[in-house]
Amino acid sequence: MLLLEDEGKFLLGQFGIVTPKGAAVRDAAELDVTLAKLQFPIALKAQIPAGKRGKNGGIMFADTPSKARSIVASMIGSHVSGHPVASVRVERKAAIRRERYVALTVTMNEVWLMIGRDGGVDVEDHALSDPSSVARIPLRRTVADTRDAIEMAFESLGFPEPGRDAYFDVCGRLEALLRGTDAIMAEINPLAETSDGSLLALDARIDIDDAAISRQPAIRKLLDLRHGTREWIEPQKVSMLRRSDRNGAVGLVGLGGGMALTVSDWIASENQSLAGAIDMDSSLSSGIACETLASVLDDFGSVEGVRVVLVNMISSGNRIDRIAEELLPALRAKRASSSKPMVVHLQGNGGARATALLRDAGIDNCTSLKEAISATLSYLK
Repeated sequence: MLLLEDEGKFLLGQFGIVTPKGAAVRDAAELDVTLAKLQFPIALKAQIPAGKRGKNGGIMFADTPSKARSIVASMIGSHVSGHPVASVRVERKAAIRRERYVALTVTMNEVWLMIGRDGGVDVEDHALSDPSSVARIPLRRTVADTRDAIEMAFESLGFPEPGRDAYFDVCGRLEALLRGTDAIMAEINPLAETSDGSLLALDARIDIDDAAISRQPAIRKLLDLRHGTREWIEPQKVSMLRRSDRNGAVGLVGLGGGMALTVSDWIASENQSLAGAIDMDSSLSSGIACETLASVLDDFGSVEGVRVVLVNMISSGNRIDRIAEELLPALRAKRASSSKPMVVHLQGNGGARATALLRDAGIDNCTSLKEAISATLSYLK
């Protein structure tokens, strides 16, 4: 499901990517509240699940409150690119020095990072007329582990060297969003260099895997707000165990299908494979994470070929220390009763406290995914 720009920008903010200050409004009263918090000039952007709004009258600008009111009144209830407009995003107009393009997509079970020398409404035309203007980089592991290739792309595309660290940081945060929300596409177009040298995500195009919405409470909440009083069915309280290879030697417990894919590819590059993987998103949102984890660890323990279990959870939205608290009884019990080694990597907001909780229970918390993979593979030698 393609999110509206305002919803996508909310997610960008949750993962630390800066967007223009603003809000979506549905009527004149909401507009007046928002205008009181903004400085002019402002941009007014029709909220529809489609691109190229700027070429179809869906993006306009105003220098005064009266002009803004007139634009919103004309947009609400109209159609842009064939879509009805129920809300308008109102935000501070940015002083742009240069527009760039950054996106992550999942294609044929592979994650690709795309970086464009130019951004804006004509980015597709630029890519067709000059293919070298867009770098396409496969993420076999993570953005952090692909830094050399990304740096080469920045160089070939003419990105200014003093700002490359900031661009790299945005790429990493966008990857965390993609994996953390089960998105199949996360695009910032344009990603603007502003007059003061900072980066600002001027538009967001986030497409969530329809099959994953039931296990993404934050996404369900956004859609609930979009549709007013719409009621959402809570996910079933079931384990999400997926067998990968009965002959695999590694049992994986994690968050998000994208991260499972990353770990699977990484382990495969070392000539090993997963016996199975569990995505804990649904169990966490349903309040049965501890019971589910205990059941899955028992399951992995009963498979003769599984030689090590990797518990890998990276979370920016949910506090990882609270997740650690919830899972700790199952982790502690399995550590005491199982003869199979278990590697743990819990990272994110509240990570220091999560590490302390695990340490007090006699469980080491790896400091990075690379360390966790290395520790896992060491048991297979």
